[in-house]
Parts: sequence; structure tokens; C-alpha cells
Amino acid sequence: MKNSEMDGFLQHIEEPKHPWQVINMDWVAGPVPEGKENYSYFLVIVDRLSKIFTFLPFHKEDEAMDAALLFSNNIIDTCGVPKIIILDRGPKFK
Repeated sequence: MKNSEMDGFLQHIEEPKHPWQVINMDWVAGPVPEGKENYSYFLVIVDRLSKIFTFLPFHKEDEAMDAALLFSNNIIDTCGVPKIIILDRGPKFK
């Protein structure tokens, strides 16, 4: 790792008072069980208060707009807009 690529500083994250106020998100890549849909990735989303999680499936050729639409339809429309989203700064989130 180059000095210019150093991680950010650790930050205190407030404890959520309501479900889906603070979430963690990360990508899980194959090998995933093969099915008729042939998904390559899953976006894992975890609510920090309730620990309820959801997996959103993606194909290798899906783009950022596909991810945004799936996130909006499955999380925002059902749980509301999170106050804080915690990511691992992986390349998929850039």
C-alpha cells in the first residue's frame, strides 16, 4: 500500500435509535451458488440496530444505476432513507 492510499481515521459511530437509521453495506463476490439467474455478486446490507440483513443479487454486467435502483426499491422504499451508511471503501463503492 502506498502512503497516498492510507485508510481514513477511525470515527465514533453513534448508536442508532431506530431501525434502518444506520446500515453497513459490503459486496460479496463468488463463488455463489449457481441458479437459473446466474448472479455473480450480492450486496449485503445490515441494519446496525436490529441486525436484520438483506442480500441484493447482481449480475457481473450490472452497473451503478442498477445497484441504485435495487437499493432504492428494496431498502429506501420499505425502510426509509438511512441517516448513516457505512462502507469499507472498496473499489465497488467508488
